[in-house]
Amino acid sequence: EQKKQKENLASLAANMFTFKMRKSAPDSKQDLGNLKESDVVGYFGKPGSSEEETLDFSGSYVDKIRTVAYHYDGLTFNFVHYELKGKWSYGACNISVTGTKYGIKFGLNIGATKDKVISVLGDAEETKPDLLKYGSNKVDANFAFRFTNGKLETIDRAQKFSVSLE
Repeated sequence: EQKKQKENLASLAANMFTFKMRKSAPDSKQDLGNLKESDVVGYFGKPGSSEEETLDFSGSYVDKIRTVAYHYDGLTFNFVHYELKGKWSYGACNISVTGTKYGIKFGLNIGATKDKVISVLGDAEETKPDLLKYGSNKVDANFAFRFTNGKLETIDRAQKFSVSLE
């Protein structure tokens, strides 16, 4: 049972959706860890709204960090890029789901119960009355499942990434 729950978490980290964002790509290329802005626009079309912010960190680990957020009805993609030594690199894509129309693997859709999440993913690393947090060194993303009145209201998927110093 625990092994299956860990496999479920790894599968969710790779691609949490029941649909394929890259329509013509094989399953092996559906990993959300490599998701780009063009993939999102290619699948969902132009976002309802978007915003971009660049922060200057000169003299620290990286020179700049740029975030780009694409907002759709009940779904937000936050892309993180970093600049090091004058070169921009892709960092990560964080995803927040609040809408019921987006299929999530294992039936962990908005409106699911806390018990459903626990039955699929096992005990959370952090548990509060309105929150379950999952993630480990073995998966590429952390998840926060937020509940209101016992029903899943928000899923936040935070991509783990590291900066290449090459």
